Amino acid sequence: VKLWRVDSGELMTTLRGHGGWVRSARFILGGHGVASASHDRTVREWSLAGREEFQVFAGQVLDGHTDGILSASFSPDRTRIVTA
Repeated sequence: VKLWRVDSGELMTTLRGHGGWVRSARFILGGHGVASASHDRTVREWSLAGREEFQVFAGQVLDGHTDGILSASFSPDRTRIVTA
C-alpha cells in the first residue's frame, strides 16, 4: 500500500505487511488510518497518526476469510468493518 501527497505527487511511505496482492485500500473516517484488504485473506488497519511513523495497529489483522478479500469498509461510527 502506498501513500501519496496529492499536491506534489510525492510518495510519502509504503505500508508493508500483506503477503499477497492488495485489492482495496480506504481511509478510515477522519483520515487517521487506512484499512487495506488483500488476496492473502487478511484486512489490516494502519495508523497514520504520525507523519513519520506508520504501523499496523496491534491486534488489528483480521483473518477470517478462506479466500482473497476484495474490499473492506468501516461503519460510520467505526465500530464495525465489513469485508467481502
